[in-house]
Amino acid sequence: MSEQLSSKNTKSWEKGRNLIIERTFNVSKQLLFQVYSSSRHLEQWWGPRGWETTNYQFDFQPEGIWHYCMRCVDKEQEEYFGQEAWGKGVFKEIVENEKIVYTDMFSDEEGNTDDRLPVILVTITFQETETGAMLQVHSEFPTVEDMQKLKEMGMVEGFTSQLDRLEEYLHDVS
Repeated sequence: MSEQLSSKNTKSWEKGRNLIIERTFNVSKQLLFQVYSSSRHLEQWWGPRGWETTNYQFDFQPEGIWHYCMRCVDKEQEEYFGQEAWGKGVFKEIVENEKIVYTDMFSDEEGNTDDRLPVILVTITFQETETGAMLQVHSEFPTVEDMQKLKEMGMVEGFTSQLDRLEEYLHDVS
């Protein structure tokens, strides 16, 4: 198990074919769950800095579909500016204020899965702490190689940037 400390106390580590990312926020776990479970909220912070997200479908219930597009709108990210990254999730389990489980996959704009990239089982947990709430994102990949492939594509850095945006958004809404 290797662990690294990212920006603003975001921790990430690997365990077998699993990547775990963890961060503590100075808000209630109820608010943290709320901004993860609402299409309107997600569009404000989902994706790395410099990217905007539009949800085309967001059916927050077991077997519900989440279909979204992230677009790079930051001209300083020259090679990525204007690019789109489509994603699709299928919610598997939802326990209010405690846990969200979904499959996460790359897709096209029609929602067809991109079979060249792995389907990831994501479990998000929300835990109370003395100062707020801890968010843990547990991503289970089909293989260690699949996990490494997405790490090489910048998954940890992108997710850390996304959590920075989440923290800023939480400051605005709390």
